[in-house]
Amino acid sequence: MLWKRSIILCLLLAGFALAEGFALYIHGSPSMTLSNDWFNYVNQFPSPEAGFSIEIPTNTVFTIRAEGTYVMLPAGGVLEEGFAIYGTIGGIIKNNLTSATQINIGPQLIIGQVTAKGRYRSTNYGEEEDYSIDFDGSGMGVGLGIVAGLRFAVTGHLRIGANLSANYFGVANDEVPIVGFNYDDPSEGQTSGTYRYNGEYTALSLRLVL
Repeated sequence: MLWKRSIILCLLLAGFALAEGFALYIHGSPSMTLSNDWFNYVNQFPSPEAGFSIEIPTNTVFTIRAEGTYVMLPAGGVLEEGFAIYGTIGGIIKNNLTSATQINIGPQLIIGQVTAKGRYRSTNYGEEEDYSIDFDGSGMGVGLGIVAGLRFAVTGHLRIGANLSANYFGVANDEVPIVGFNYDDPSEGQTSGTYRYNGEYTALSLRLVL
């Protein structure tokens, strides 16, 4: 549902963007996930991401910026499949270096979600129990980011460039479902339950923008 909310937010912002200077950008890039938690023991990088952003001018030095981004987490290690999706809103400051070159930078407020599915091996220390744990769940939270980039004017309405984006948001879910299988006694059958998860998503992305 988060991606729907992000799209609705961006469309609402676009509805107010009747002033000159309104802009819509698309971006794509490799993204390097830097945190552990959901991605612990994941050995496939980078994570491809794509998204769009809307920029709305104001009467101040800041331009309002809203973004929606999808990140595909490649399978590897304990992860069978997964993705992250987040929306941001914030302000950027633009500075024209030349008539055709512009630099921009600004902070962003993030609401994000991570969904992951896979299996890891868990040993209860102090006990002789060795379990294979299947996990399949999602968590969401809020955080902060910053985006900075360089753009070049190709035509009166077309811009190309690159952005460096750093994003962080918490990931929490009070009831993540898990299923366990005892390695030592396969005849025991499976056990299921939930656990309370709190973690984080941290990523650095080098984006091409259009």
